[in-house]
This record gives sequence, C-alpha cells and structure tokens, in this order.
Amino acid sequence: MAAKKASEGVKQDEGKYKHTVDLPKTSFGMRANSLVREPELQKLWDENQVFKRVVERNDGLLQNYKVHYVPGWDCHGLPIELKVLQSLDRDARKDLTPIKLREKAAKFAKSTVKTQMASFKVIYW
Repeated sequence: MAAKKASEGVKQDEGKYKHTVDLPKTSFGMRANSLVREPELQKLWDENQVFKRVVERNDGLLQNYKVHYVPGWDCHGLPIELKVLQSLDRDARKDLTPIKLREKAAKFAKSTVKTQMASFKVIYW
C-alpha cells in the first residue's frame, strides 16, 4: 500500500517517529568524503611510518614472527575464458582453438592481476 502511494506521488508522513530517536548532534558532516580523504590519510601514514612503528612496538605479538600480507588471486577457469570469448567477435571465435583461447585467457588474467596488484599497497621493511 505504501509503495502504491509513493508511486502515485502521495507524500507520506516524513519524520513520524523522529521525536522517538535521540541522535547526537555533531558539527561534522555525515559523509566521510573518502575519495579525497583516503589518499591524504595514506600519505600521512607513510610520512609518519605508522606501520613500521606499530610493528616495532608489538615485539611480543605472534611470538616474534613477522607476518606480511601477500595478496592472492583466483584467476583461472571458466569465468576468464567466458570474458575473453565475450570480447571477441564472431569471425575471431571461428578461428579460435583451445590453445589460442588459453593463451588469450592467460594474457587477460595477467593484465587483471597487474591492475589489482597496483591497487594494493605492499609495505616491506
């Protein structure tokens, strides 16, 4: 019923329960503006070597074993082959052999991994 009224352009009671919720009043905006702020924060963390200082302070963590994050990729199989096939026109598909398809899929996977790798921030000390 409410969807029908909304679709007909009838304005519903907005804020009907607004007085029942006690939300804090703040001076900052609700949106984080992360597209702008995130690169600024990462630059600040790099300049102050935050990750390095955290590792140095946590000597007893994991019994002194250093653990580095190494990203992995699941880039094999049917989804990549389908993506390659979708990018080809009919004439190119007719001349395609399984070996050529695998070569194109490998090339596509490597380029995708390269793109994903650029988006990761790997820190080595």
